[in-house]
Amino acid sequence: MAIPWQLHEGNRSEYLAMYFLSKVGLVVPVPRQADLFNVDFIVHLIRTEEKNFVPTGKSFAMQVKSNTDPIPYKGDQLASLWELGLPYFVGMVSRDGMEFSIYSTLPRLNFMWMIGRDHDFRLCPGGKVEDLHAQEWENKLVRTGPEVIKLKAEDLDSDSKEQETRQLFFEIMSVWTEFEEVSLSWRKQNIPLVEMPQSYSSTVPPALSQRRLCVFANPITLHRICDAVQGPMFSLGYYLHDFKRRNESGELTASSDLMCKVERLAQAIETVKQECTTISKVFRQVQSQKPQGADKEG
Repeated sequence: MAIPWQLHEGNRSEYLAMYFLSKVGLVVPVPRQADLFNVDFIVHLIRTEEKNFVPTGKSFAMQVKSNTDPIPYKGDQLASLWELGLPYFVGMVSRDGMEFSIYSTLPRLNFMWMIGRDHDFRLCPGGKVEDLHAQEWENKLVRTGPEVIKLKAEDLDSDSKEQETRQLFFEIMSVWTEFEEVSLSWRKQNIPLVEMPQSYSSTVPPALSQRRLCVFANPITLHRICDAVQGPMFSLGYYLHDFKRRNESGELTASSDLMCKVERLAQAIETVKQECTTISKVFRQVQSQKPQGADKEG
């Protein structure tokens, strides 16, 4: 049976990607029937202790490509990409150089918050760090910035370098996975925030202290932000009330100035909770009176 050339080439890239990823993590290939999910592999990060592999609980999804051509996302792929619950990366295989470069796709969330989750776009692997914060939204281009790490076959085939490379992979991908996890947790609550580094290098883990919050103004999500705020406010309000109670019983000692601040903060939190509840109720009332399809989330 003849195999289409594009499919053959894609398989070769995935085989090589499997080799690289299996050297630094636990890898599960996704059947090709699932192409609409934009995922070729699920990778579980591992660390080593006394020559033993230790699972970390951190996993991510990866799509593999054999070149840096823009990757189009359209139609059903967009819904799959938006709802994906795992951190998402793109891997680029270089068969000539026997290298495997991994790119963050965090800017995809920026585009989907800014332009809309149902708008086609092209993901462009590569570029400069500055591209992360200077995108071409109007041209429907989403630039990833430089690779977050580059794996070389010569390093993974060397006993002296394999352990060092695996540790570097774990450290770098752990931080990038955390950026994704935080941003995805906000996405699940419909809070338009994305967390990413201000700058980074492909040879060291990005510093969490240098992370940057990208905030997007979207009135459609206002009531959901209010809903999301109420939970933490309730928790903090309960803690402050308990803090005052324990202080009165003598278990904690605090200055009168501190207790006054605690009291003011508790009152402010109660006000915020009430205002958020009111905004959410009013928004739902307005939305229920609109014709179906009159408004759309971006």
